[in-house]
Amino acid sequence: VYMNMRSRQETHCRAFSWSQDGGENWSPVEYDPELPEPSCQGSIVRYDTDRILLSHPSRTDSRACLTVRLSRDECRTWPIARVLEPGGAAYSDLAVTNDGNILCFFEAINDPSRLTLARFEVTVVRNSSMENQSGDHQSTPDRERKEMHNGRQQQQRQQRQPNRFDLGENG
Repeated sequence: VYMNMRSRQETHCRAFSWSQDGGENWSPVEYDPELPEPSCQGSIVRYDTDRILLSHPSRTDSRACLTVRLSRDECRTWPIARVLEPGGAAYSDLAVTNDGNILCFFEAINDPSRLTLARFEVTVVRNSSMENQSGDHQSTPDRERKEMHNGRQQQQRQQRQPNRFDLGENG
């Protein structure tokens, strides 16, 4: 069992631990400098038998640059990553639908804060890589957006790009 967690130790990177007995005992906590973060909740989900996804803000100085990462070696490395939200973003939660779409529900820190649901295919993550893990120079996918507040709906479609549903202030 793999546990990935925020760090409160001023390391500015994600912490992790392993259990070989189903969670009864854990290895000492280690820190992964390849997973920069400001100390914030993240999410992890198994996509299929070979791939695991992780989401968390990846700036070290603020809760921003929400990044989705992909591991193909059971969480030992996270070489593939895609910025989902370059601006302010905090808590996130990942899920995989029965048809293989990935859902990321997250807090987009704008004025005002918004809860946002992004839907995308694994190819959106797989077909990109980040040049700089610190969040300074990362590609950002265009998004299909549906604004669900004030009864207004606006939609822009682009093939193989995430769908983004803005749920308005505090949902």
